[in-house]
Amino acid sequence: MIYTMQHGVEHICHNKEMLPPGITIPELTAGTHVLDAQFQKQKYGCMMNGVGFCDEWPLFACPDKAQAGAFDYPLEAGMVLCVEALVSPEGGDFFIKLEDQVLITEDGYENLTTYPYDQALMGA
Repeated sequence: MIYTMQHGVEHICHNKEMLPPGITIPELTAGTHVLDAQFQKQKYGCMMNGVGFCDEWPLFACPDKAQAGAFDYPLEAGMVLCVEALVSPEGGDFFIKLEDQVLITEDGYENLTTYPYDQALMGA
């Protein structure tokens, strides 16, 4: 379980670091952190999305679900996004769902999520 949590946090952190304004959704999809093979079958439907009830626009599909030209838009300062991961080993009896909300700023992003990751699940 500790590796699953650490892998999910690595996924979220890597994807947040790719968020300067002007980068396009296809560029983000191409550069995303890819979950290990054991987590692919049960992964979440997208890696990022706009804030709303469920997977709002803009939708950042995982590389294996991306459709060329479907969401060819750049990020803009002022957008608020959910950077997500659902990490669950195939055949496992648990999953870890993580989500940070970020504000796209003029020079990167501001993490709006202030709740810390569980240190016991991180192996501390």
